[in-house]
Amino acid sequence: MSAALDANGFYSPLRWSREQLEEFARKIDATGCMDLGIVRAVQILIDAGFATYESCQGGEGHAYREPTIRFKGTPACGWRALAVLMTYGLPVHRLSRTWVMNYGVPDGPCWEITFTRPLDLAQLDAVLAAIPVSGAWTPVLRLDPPPRGAVVVVVVDVPLAVRLLGGDGVVRGHDGHY
Repeated sequence: MSAALDANGFYSPLRWSREQLEEFARKIDATGCMDLGIVRAVQILIDAGFATYESCQGGEGHAYREPTIRFKGTPACGWRALAVLMTYGLPVHRLSRTWVMNYGVPDGPCWEITFTRPLDLAQLDAVLAAIPVSGAWTPVLRLDPPPRGAVVVVVVDVPLAVRLLGGDGVVRGHDGHY
C-alpha cells in the first residue's frame, strides 16, 4: 500500500497520477491487460483487503457496457466494498450478487459493482475539455469529496447560478425556495 500513499503519507486515491495508475495496473495484472478506467477502484478494493477476480472499464470494444468489478466474498463483503468505494466518492451505479455460467454450470454467487462512468484520467480530461469556457470563467473541478458539513456550489451556467442564488446569495431550489 505504500505506493498508494502521497508525499505526506496520506491515502488519497482520487489524487493518484496517471503514472501511479499505470504502476498499479502492472502490479494487478502482469499481462498488461488491466484497463486504466477501472484500476483506481480495483486498487482501492485491494488496499481494503478484497480479492477482485474480474474487472473492465466498460464501453465499446470491452467485455462490459459499463465499468465493472467482480469479487467473491461473504454476504457482508459487498456492503463493505460499497462503503469503501463511496468513502472516496466513486460513482457507484449498482451493487449486486450474481451467478455466472462457467461451462454451462452456475458459479457463484459473486459480488458485482458497476460504475456510472470510467474512472481514468483521460476520461476526466475529455469531460473537462467539453465544458465551454467563456470570458474570465474557468471550470474548476475538485475530485475529493468536500469535508462533512461543507457547502458546495458548482457554477456551470452563470445566468442559472444568478437565478438560483438570487441577489442575496441564498441558494434556492428550482422552484425558488430553499
